[in-house]
Amino acid sequence: MTNTGVAAGTFRPESTREFFGLESKWLSIGDERIHYHDEGSGTPVVLLHGSAIGVSAAANWWRVIPRMAVSARVLAPDMGGYGWTSVPDESYYGLPAWTEQVVRFLDALDIPKAVLVGNSLGGRIATQVAVDHPDRVTGLVTMGSPGIEYQPTQTLRANTAPAITPEGIARVMATLAADGYKIPDGLVEFRYAMVSRPGGPEQWRTVVRVRDESVAASRLTAEQLASVTVPALILHGKQDKVVRVTDSFGTAQALPNADLMLFANCGHWVQLERESEFLTAVDGLLRRVSSEDGR
Repeated sequence: MTNTGVAAGTFRPESTREFFGLESKWLSIGDERIHYHDEGSGTPVVLLHGSAIGVSAAANWWRVIPRMAVSARVLAPDMGGYGWTSVPDESYYGLPAWTEQVVRFLDALDIPKAVLVGNSLGGRIATQVAVDHPDRVTGLVTMGSPGIEYQPTQTLRANTAPAITPEGIARVMATLAADGYKIPDGLVEFRYAMVSRPGGPEQWRTVVRVRDESVAASRLTAEQLASVTVPALILHGKQDKVVRVTDSFGTAQALPNADLMLFANCGHWVQLERESEFLTAVDGLLRRVSSEDGR
């Protein structure tokens, strides 16, 4: 990642390439304009980002996209209300809307099925897609995601209304990783510039409200998860302060073909804090999916 010193007033989609080295692609579906990244070839893998302030697909996944793209087609969209994706109104926010956005995204790119990999809220969205549209999912990976007995933590509540300043963003970022982890250079700068665009703070507050309401109204059940029979991988950092480790226990127990992995000295960002192990684990799931597809 490059620390460019870009000012919020000059922030633009090209900043994603300047910060992260990822090319932007755009997909128009009716009034919706989805910003996404598309690298590599092979088995389609869709990466779904989390929901912390200033997040985007690139800000969540920039380090692993190039490495995953060596052996798979890696797609990472900005969800409605985040990043550079443009939607008409708040009806495009919330768990049901984001679930359907994933399906529209796959349809528009003529991708019948994909492996879904989600961090935090992204994992919750991925799981809902697997429940509601099982024919579209070949594999499922979640990291630090809400589970069957999900209850918001004190850290998550505190992170919903940070000061929209570089210092406020830095404080949120510090809670997402285990103690002692160094936040990558430029990440706070990028997230602050993203959320402080004109209209950004108001949009952020609306997205958070709809996010929390929709997740609370859409509780996962063991019966729902029992119907998801694809290979699954449930990952969680032992020092996660945002989503309880026990949330992943229930999810892994209920999913018939799920493996559970816990990571020491790791918080909410398995893909950054334990990058190599994350990639090895996901590669193993992709091999498992390919093997089952070839039966």
